[in-house]
Formats: sequence, C-alpha cells, structure tokens
Amino acid sequence: MLEPGEASRFHIIMPRIQQAFYYGFVVAMVLCWSPSNVLAYLAPLAFLAVVIVLSYSDPVLRNSILILAGYVSIALTYNLLYSEYVFGNAIIALLTYGSFIPVLAIPNKYLGNERLFLRMGRIIAAFVVIQSLWGLVQALYGLNQTGSFDLANGDFVEGTIHAALESERSFSNPMFAVNMAFLLLALVVRQHAYGRGKALPFWLASLAFVVASVLHAIAFFLIALVSSYALFRPTAISSRKLIRQKASVVAFLAVPVLAFLLLRTNVGTIAAIAHGALLQQYPKTVVAERFISKVPQQYAFAPYVGLGPGQYTSRASFIGTGMYFGASRTGPQAQKLPLGAKSAPFSEHVEDLWLTWLRNPHWGSTQGPHSSWTSLLSETGLLGVCLLMLVGTGLFFRLRRAAHDRRTRVLAFAVSSGVVFLFLLGFQENYWEVTQAIFPGVLILKVLYACLVYPAQRGNSVPQALVSAKQP
Repeated sequence: MLEPGEASRFHIIMPRIQQAFYYGFVVAMVLCWSPSNVLAYLAPLAFLAVVIVLSYSDPVLRNSILILAGYVSIALTYNLLYSEYVFGNAIIALLTYGSFIPVLAIPNKYLGNERLFLRMGRIIAAFVVIQSLWGLVQALYGLNQTGSFDLANGDFVEGTIHAALESERSFSNPMFAVNMAFLLLALVVRQHAYGRGKALPFWLASLAFVVASVLHAIAFFLIALVSSYALFRPTAISSRKLIRQKASVVAFLAVPVLAFLLLRTNVGTIAAIAHGALLQQYPKTVVAERFISKVPQQYAFAPYVGLGPGQYTSRASFIGTGMYFGASRTGPQAQKLPLGAKSAPFSEHVEDLWLTWLRNPHWGSTQGPHSSWTSLLSETGLLGVCLLMLVGTGLFFRLRRAAHDRRTRVLAFAVSSGVVFLFLLGFQENYWEVTQAIFPGVLILKVLYACLVYPAQRGNSVPQALVSAKQP
C-alpha cells in the first residue's frame, strides 16, 4: 500500500481514473485470493463498479453498457437461429468470461502511467510473499503426509484460495499456480524495468510455483518465457542493481531445475499423456472431434458461427446443467439453479464424456472435456477463432513496434509472456472462464501494455474530466 505521508502525493500525480483502477485492483486481488468461488466470479463486476464510481468515468460506463448490449444482441441472435438455444447459459457465460470485460471497457490510453504500475507492484509483492509463504507451509504439511514433493503433494499448495492445510483436491491448486505465474511477471517488470523491489519475492514465488506441481502451468510458463525472450531480448535496466537483478534471474532459471529435481515422477508422465491425447484416448480430444464431425450434421451453421455462448464445452455450459458445483469422482450432484439448463448439444455430445472423466480417478484436467479453445470454436465457430487470432497478431505487431529500448523490451517481454501463457492455458482447461485464476493477471497485463504503448506521465493522455484536482 502507500507509505505514510504519500497519500496526498498519490492523488496529486495520479489521474482520478488511475486512482480508481488501483483501488479496484486491490479489491480484485482480495476477492480472487479469497476462498469463495462466488466472490471471485463477481470480482470483475466489483472492479468495474469501483472504477466507475470512483472515477466518475462516463467513457467506462458507456463502454460497459455497449458491451452488455452487444452481448445480449448476439445471444438473442443465436436464440432466433435455433430453438434449443438456452439463453440462461449465455447469461452465465457473461459472468464466467467477466475477466475480459474491463479489458474492453477501459481505454488503454487512460492507464499509461508507470506510477500506477509501481503502486500496484507494492500490492503484488505483498501478496506474493504472503501467498508463497503459506503455500510453502502447505507443501511441507503435504510432505509430512505423503513423504515426497512429487506425485500428489502439489495438491496441498493452494494459498488462501483454500487456506486449510489439508488438500481440497479440486481446482484451487492450479488457480494458485496460474496466479503466481502472472505475479512473477509483474515482479520481473518492477525490478528489471524500473529497478524496484528485492530478489526474495522471486525466490519465494518460484519455489512455491514449483512445489505446487501443476505441470501444465510450469511447462506453459517456460514456453511463454523462452519464446518471448527470443522475440524481445530484454536486458536489465539498471547496472547499479545488477546483483539483485541477477538473483531474480537465477530464481527464474531455477524453476525448471527444481521441477526436475522435486517432481521427477510427475515430469516423467508428460510424454505418455501427450501420446494419449494425440491418439484421441481422452475426452478432451474426443469432444473436439465430435464437434467437427457430428455436430454439423444437426447444426449446419455450427462450424462457422458456433452454437452460441454456454452451449457446448464452456464452463458456463457445465454450470448451466446444475450438476457442475459439487461434482466429484463419484459423479455429479444435481442442483437447482435460478437460470441455465442443460443444452441439447451438451446432452448429446459432451455429458457422457464428462461423466467418464469424472469417474476415472487417474485423470486430471489434461484428459477432461474442458478447453477454452474447444469452447471458443464450438460456441463462436471459425468466426470467433479467426477474430481472436487477428487480435493476437495485431497485439504482437504493436509490441514489436513499441519495444525500442531496454525498458520497453522488458515491458514487451512481460506482456508477450503473459499473453502466450494465457493462450496456452486455453488448451488445458476452460481457464479463460476462471476469473479466480486469471483476472489479476489480465489487469496486470493491461496496465503493462498501456505503459508500453501509451507511455504518458501524470495523466497527459487522460481527458481533463478524469484527472483529479491537485491537492493544496
């Protein structure tokens, strides 16, 4: 948070909308690291409410209304396209994909101020230390229970998302790891682009990230880092703090080494899992194949525009069945929801695969019929996939143009790493709908992108109506 005596200075140098973004970010961090899935799903709405109320921002409010109106119009179009469409599931999808609404609603040019990121960096560093330390305590408890950091020990590492020492054996562990990866990227920028912070949080976060033993997160994060480094070749910004910066680099490089040493058995299963996926032995690949080969026989338009939000493999579709929350390896538990229902395409092509996956105790998210990319293809068609690819391509061209010196290369490296990481996570599970895992990271990436592309200081790119009056 702010140091004593800095509150008034904070308001002098920060435009009102950036102040509101900062406070909204604090709220989002608290909600997403809380044990409540419901509060985490509401975090994007809470964030937007804080930004709109504290900034008095007509543009953000107007954009939010336009996004809502556009989304409802698209959902109603699908409702007219075929009679089996479940409109309630589309409303659920609006919540599950809520992480991206602030990205669209808040103009990037309003956030291009490094002081905003540096204020956020203090919150990030504090959360990293707290979550890492508690995660390591949970890992040690797991070690006492299992006798090893390998195999299922990582399930114990969940931070305050599930604060108990005993493992919840659910998605809390992957959410912890993904959150930690995004926070690590923020620490990279804070230290290597701006020369702030210490190496200790790097070491704590890197160790906690590894012992969480989420292999797909570790693999995807390393791929994202290596590919982004090859693109932007970032270097330290300050030679005066080279020793501290080298220590954080060593912490990053220690991730694959620690993973191999501590998780040797888990790492050894990667090749077999990948082979099984290629042979379509898992529900994840079968459900995608069914959409390509069987769904078009009933819904000829599906390959082009999809079945609509919340109708096939998205998390919203699973939630809409009323059987998702509370589902366990013994099978789903039927619940009455105020909206949503089991869609016809889900019943015919997804449900049996989901039940098969649930009842196999040896399968995890790698085998499950959940994937953000499958959901994107099946619910928006080739149109949605092509649009996303065009946006992604444009983003990387923009990063390349903006990365022209040491500091901007570090910023571009971090944004690129985060985007590639998010891109890859979409193949594993419906991560793009898990606000508790990605929302803080999405907000961090948005601010870093704004600082890179719109590097205004003291609100020069912000409309005067959104700039606070200076304090006496």
